Amino acid sequence: MKTTLTSDIETLIGEQKIDKTPHSDATLTDMAAIGRSGGLGKYHILLLLLKHCAESNPNKTGVGKWPINLLHEALESGAKIDWPHERLQVCITEMTLMALHEVGIDSAELRFYEQEKEKAGALERAASEDVKCRYDRLHDHWLKMQAGLGEGLLFRENALVRREALRQEFMRRFGVEYLAERQQQMQVEVLQLKLSLLQESPDLTEDELEQLSAETVRRLRAQLDRDQRTLGTAFQPQNTVEPGATTADIEKLKTTLKRLWMLLHPDRLQHASLTDLQRGELAGIWDHCQSIKSSDIAGASVGKLFRSQHELERHLERAQRILSQAGIDIDTGLVVVGETLEERIEWLESAIAALTRELHVLHQELRVWRDDPELQCMLALSGMDAAAQETEKAAMQERAAALRTKAGALQQQIAAHIGGRHRG
Repeated sequence: MKTTLTSDIETLIGEQKIDKTPHSDATLTDMAAIGRSGGLGKYHILLLLLKHCAESNPNKTGVGKWPINLLHEALESGAKIDWPHERLQVCITEMTLMALHEVGIDSAELRFYEQEKEKAGALERAASEDVKCRYDRLHDHWLKMQAGLGEGLLFRENALVRREALRQEFMRRFGVEYLAERQQQMQVEVLQLKLSLLQESPDLTEDELEQLSAETVRRLRAQLDRDQRTLGTAFQPQNTVEPGATTADIEKLKTTLKRLWMLLHPDRLQHASLTDLQRGELAGIWDHCQSIKSSDIAGASVGKLFRSQHELERHLERAQRILSQAGIDIDTGLVVVGETLEERIEWLESAIAALTRELHVLHQELRVWRDDPELQCMLALSGMDAAAQETEKAAMQERAAALRTKAGALQQQIAAHIGGRHRG
């Protein structure tokens, strides 16, 4: 559960008054001192410091954005904590990716993280220097890839919504004429297929022609239905983020997208012990998160477009309930697995290979979207001035009329083939 810095300090010192100075004016060193006076361990103190940074400067949160030197100085001031700079950086990255800077100091999530760090520390102490160095190198690379996946998913979300926004803008301007032309194109394509089938197999009956062309009809009809739905919502008011949206909003979105990906990716659910009903529900959530509806669109003042954070969090909560994570709201995909450091190295190598494949698929998908000729055409047409758009609408109407004539001719040819066969 998300908590505030004030509520954490109240938890820490009970009914006592918090320092008269507002915590937003306190230094990181002051916050570390409060944590130490309350008997907190270093991970709990680090959480307080990260939360203090997040609340006092929301635009300085996220992987690679925290004031690492100031945090390091605050943690070591007045304390006998030997926390090497690079180890602190790893912990901050892990806690950021797991969104632990949002949970309470007495949360199950933080206790789980602390236990995992203690377990990892014991394994490292039992390993040789060579093994430790190899583990650290792979672990660091894996964390960077995890952060890269978050960026990639955010970019994908932006591209996905921009694509739908472009379709809506295009439909507002050309929808009626465009759909009329598309409907005639569909008719011509189906009739051409039927005629081709008849020419190859002259004895086909009308029922057989319908069966053989059914898949093409379904595919084309699905595309046309999608365009009709887009036209139906194109003139509805869109949900927009308040102008005060910050970088922190983007970081939160990135975390939510990544947690959905890590929880629901089909490869990760392959061997999960799920009922058919549970597997179907999770597949439905995954499919929804990989596509978009016109009503999902939201805009952000920071120049990126994304869906409603509330909607995505609702899907995340539902997935977590189905997967029953023992009440611990933490991304278990970010926990390294293995009873020895050697086993963890093997696990990291496998995880890095899987992430590499996933990122490759993600980048391929983005390239396909970028090169989509239909979307490029929509973009070009939507950028025309009003007079040019009217000219294009007239051209669409003319093309629809020509296609209608062509469809009539194809129907006559098909009828002639079937009729001639009956007369013969």
